[in-house]
Amino acid sequence: MKAWMVLVLLAVVVLLALVPLRGPVQPPVPQLSFTLKAEKDKLLVGEPLKIQMRVRNETKNDLKLQTQFGFGVLNTLSATISSDGGKTFQPYTSRAMLSLVGQPEFFTVTSLTLEAGEKWKEEEFIGFHVASFDMMTGKLEGDFAFSQAGKYQIKMTLRSYPFVEISGQSYPLYDKEILSESNIVEVKVVEPKGKDKEALQFIVDNQLKPFLTPEAWRLPVIDETVQKLQQFLEQFPESTYAPYVKLGLEAICKGRREELPACPK
Repeated sequence: MKAWMVLVLLAVVVLLALVPLRGPVQPPVPQLSFTLKAEKDKLLVGEPLKIQMRVRNETKNDLKLQTQFGFGVLNTLSATISSDGGKTFQPYTSRAMLSLVGQPEFFTVTSLTLEAGEKWKEEEFIGFHVASFDMMTGKLEGDFAFSQAGKYQIKMTLRSYPFVEISGQSYPLYDKEILSESNIVEVKVVEPKGKDKEALQFIVDNQLKPFLTPEAWRLPVIDETVQKLQQFLEQFPESTYAPYVKLGLEAICKGRREELPACPK
């Protein structure tokens, strides 16, 4: 071997010896962990899904967040649903997400401080997906989030809106920072049978699909709707859907009994 080749090899060996050995690069530890849990793993077609959300500060410092753990304001919390085994996820839009559009409350995002290691828990319902909503007429188009039998996967994203001060007024910037993404939960949806099948048909025939969760109070409601909800509870008190109808009716009638005479006293 020629002398110059020996020198090159020695130089390479020396350089390798000087470079510290490094293991696989570890991903950065997230500031927040976002855990999603479904109340049920098996639903009937049209049945809302109650979910529990838990956010935990994984750092050793307090975190101040411009966000909201609930559907509605600036979509700081968003959900997506897959019906093809998790290959594609479609955005889910609840009525609450649209209820404040055009109102000052739409931009009201509360600052929340999580202490080191602190957990924040909240609950939501995924029930009726809003395809479109006319603010002028109150006309709502959409369908059940779980409108057909099959397996569905749900995941959620929590975002924070940075704000800018202009003339003493806070305004949200367009860009949203993703704080954390949840795990994926799966539910199996099956066709109802017997009385539950009759109950679902009543809901469909009487256009009660959007009224099966506590956010029903955000919808334009007439006395006839209240009457139909009460009629459902009288005819199908033991059905799987009855607890959700009751939740919707209670939310609608809270503080509105003078406006809606059909509300139970």
